[in-house]
Parts: sequence; structure tokens; C-alpha cells
Amino acid sequence: MHKKHDNVTKIFQSVFSSICESLERCVMLNKWFLIFCLLQQAEGKWYLIGFATNSRWYINNRDKIKMGIATLTSTAEGHMRVSYASLNKDGSCSRKKYRANKTDIPGKFVFVSRRNEKHTIMVEIKYDNFALIYDMKKKKKGAITKIVRLYSKVLTSSATFLKEKFRQLAYRVGTLTENIFFLPKNGTF
Repeated sequence: MHKKHDNVTKIFQSVFSSICESLERCVMLNKWFLIFCLLQQAEGKWYLIGFATNSRWYINNRDKIKMGIATLTSTAEGHMRVSYASLNKDGSCSRKKYRANKTDIPGKFVFVSRRNEKHTIMVEIKYDNFALIYDMKKKKKGAITKIVRLYSKVLTSSATFLKEKFRQLAYRVGTLTENIFFLPKNGTF
């Protein structure tokens, strides 16, 4: 009788373990499907209208930084492609492109280059209105740069609540008030 009970217990544990593994895979697939759907909703053109940072370079060059356009697209695997364009003073266009890889954390992506590792977190996003994005770059030499970006679907957003959300996020990551700024239009945008 005791052996029979042990066999039943082993079978039960095996079946239970198999069900748990299936459920975990199902939950993971559903989680990634949800992230993929959310990322697809974030696709399109976004205007960079607010910028907050602890980076010396950005702080020293803040008068040169103007509004730019980021275009987000998603890959079939759930990664994020970012294309950024900005107009230079001489009228030429500055462009950057990169692919940020998804992570196990919904809304968090990682981009690794020769010079740094960049973690991007979609903190809050209203797909037809605004996006608050937090970037943390870790340079190969160990320095950490924090950047909070405010994107808008429209050229100008004078919504006080939105600017306040942006400021509060910047303060939470340690940005000083004088390093939080709203970007002027750049050329025709």
C-alpha cells in the first residue's frame, strides 16, 4: 500500500510539474504578447519636447538642443527600433538609429554599443498623447548618465499636468531643477 501511495504521489508531482511548466510558458507567452501589443500601439512619430538629465555634456550644451522627432517601430520579436532625427543649425539633418532589445521587465529595453549600455524604461505612455521615458546609460568607464524624456504626439503640449508629471519623474531620479528643460521648436517643427 505504501509503494502504491508513493507511485501516485510521484505521478501527481510529475503531472503537477508539467502543468506548472505549461502555465509558466503560457503566462510568459501572454506577457510577451501583451508587451508586443502595447509596443505596437506606441509605434509612430513622437516629438521630443522635454529633457532632464545629470549629464555634463547635455547640461553644457542645453542651448543647442532643440526639439527632435523619434519614430518607434516594433520587431516581430518584441524589440524596439528607434529612429531619431533633429535639424542642425546649418540646416543639415542629424539622424540616429538603434534597436533596443526587450527584457524580462515589461516596458524595459536595453541597447548595448561599444561605448555604453543604455536601459530604457517606458514609465508612462498614453498612446495618442504623451510618453515619459527614462534612460540610464552606463558608460564602459563606469559613469552613469540619467535622462528623462517627454515625448508628445503633437508639436506643442502646454498641458500643465503633463509638464508636472515630467518634472516629478525627473526629481525622483535625482535631476536638479535647473537641468529640467522644455525644448524649443526646431525649424519647421
